[in-house]
Amino acid sequence: MNEPKGIPSYQKQTGYPVDSWLVYVADGIYKNQSEIDNSVHLPGAQPGDIRYKDVNHDGKITPLDEVRIHQSPTPEIQFGLNMAGSYKRFQFDVLLQGQARARQLIMPALHSNQYIPPVWVYSNRWSTSNTNASMPRAFEYGNNSLPSTFWLKSAAFLRLKTIRFSYALPIWKDSKVKKFDVYISGQNLAVISPIKNYDPEVISTDGQYYPQIRTFNLGVSINY
Repeated sequence: MNEPKGIPSYQKQTGYPVDSWLVYVADGIYKNQSEIDNSVHLPGAQPGDIRYKDVNHDGKITPLDEVRIHQSPTPEIQFGLNMAGSYKRFQFDVLLQGQARARQLIMPALHSNQYIPPVWVYSNRWSTSNTNASMPRAFEYGNNSLPSTFWLKSAAFLRLKTIRFSYALPIWKDSKVKKFDVYISGQNLAVISPIKNYDPEVISTDGQYYPQIRTFNLGVSINY
């Protein structure tokens, strides 16, 4: 990688995954003005803003405080498990799939045309009556919308991709039908992931994508 001259070692991309993240290091949320006054902070910082670490210890928060997180939205590990079994006339098929060692920046302020914040950003936001909130104060852009570890989430997941149960009906002795099954199946039934508000499999930072649909099917399969 042709790195810019003078770039700090903790920001270099050489030898690491393509599209690895360069972000500020979040250190909680300012509860009050006193915490701001006694810390290195961005200009205009207010109670309820995300606190950022002064990584290079120069007494100010600048792009030189961004660090390279050596993972990207593209997973280093993908896996799947296909299982099948039968008992008498019953049969089932299950497909599990997932990924690991991937990170996604979930930034609610990255909207191309207009800012429409999702509900989860404000469900436990900071306010004067909720200073121990898990989310920063109400914001549109500014300090809280900087790319940081606050918004960087593990995109690892395990998904119940498909499941199918079938039952083979009895066939008349002289029938031309060799097999007659009735079945019920489903796709995208459940997912376990640290990302709760978006699909971890989709590379989208603001949720503006068509999500994978949970579907159910009931049908018959006839073989002659």
